[in-house]
Amino acid sequence: MKSLNRIYCDGAAIPNPGKKIIAVVCPDLNKEIVEETGYGTNSEAEYEAFIKALELAKDLGLKKFTLCSDSMLVLKQLAGEWSIKQEKFLAYKEQFDKLKENFEEIDFEWIRGETNPAHRKIEKLYPNHMKIFSFKGKKG
Repeated sequence: MKSLNRIYCDGAAIPNPGKKIIAVVCPDLNKEIVEETGYGTNSEAEYEAFIKALELAKDLGLKKFTLCSDSMLVLKQLAGEWSIKQEKFLAYKEQFDKLKENFEEIDFEWIRGETNPAHRKIEKLYPNHMKIFSFKGKKG
């Protein structure tokens, strides 16, 4: 069952590795977070964005919501559908799972980057760098 509230997240390292920036947007409740989180890789920034999304949902008192991202790999890993093969990312999964205990239901939804408001927030800050992260394939 799809929940009413949607939270969008995205993370990037510019360049990769480089300065990590994450964005979390909940348009239904008019909330957004954009912040730099240090130096690291794009994958680390993606995991951090998912964790920040759960922290926002907890702060908002949400119990059910849809978590949307254009990172299929991280989304599927944190949803428990795909395994995490690199040990360095297991700590992110543990932190995510601990936060996940605060909610009754989280739906996970993959979306294209150009439809992700969190992606667009980062793209506005770094327009020349984010073009490489945008999907250029055929729509449909």
